[in-house]
Amino acid sequence: KEFPVFLAHGENDRIIPSDLLTLTWSYLENNSQANLTKHKGPEGHGLTQESAEKLNTWVKNQISQ
Repeated sequence: KEFPVFLAHGENDRIIPSDLLTLTWSYLENNSQANLTKHKGPEGHGLTQESAEKLNTWVKNQISQ
């Protein structure tokens, strides 16, 4: 796995069609060369405090490598 990717998804997202999200997750998990870090939550389309904190931690980890 070569490329670090952070993927966050709100299960109540009404902007991005659910079939597209399913395809994206499937590709990144199974077919890409991504070093995938993922977060799913009950939120909709937007950045929540929890997602922002997880992203912040992930970015800090990427910088320190």
